Amino acid sequence: MKAITPLQLRTLPFEEAAKYWLEIKKLYSKKPRTIEMYEWYIRNLEKVFAGVLLAQIHIGHFME
Repeated sequence: MKAITPLQLRTLPFEEAAKYWLEIKKLYSKKPRTIEMYEWYIRNLEKVFAGVLLAQIHIGHFME
């Protein structure tokens, strides 16, 4: 896995950033159920944030 700076992470679409985040979590989590839940969260969030850059996500998205 290639290291990404926070500034670079902001330029990624949600799906790519979520995959990157999940790979990091897999390195440190010992419980398979935790990873399953993270995957579930990502699948549900992708319904709203697919194609949206991280830098474009704001509180208004959550208030909707």
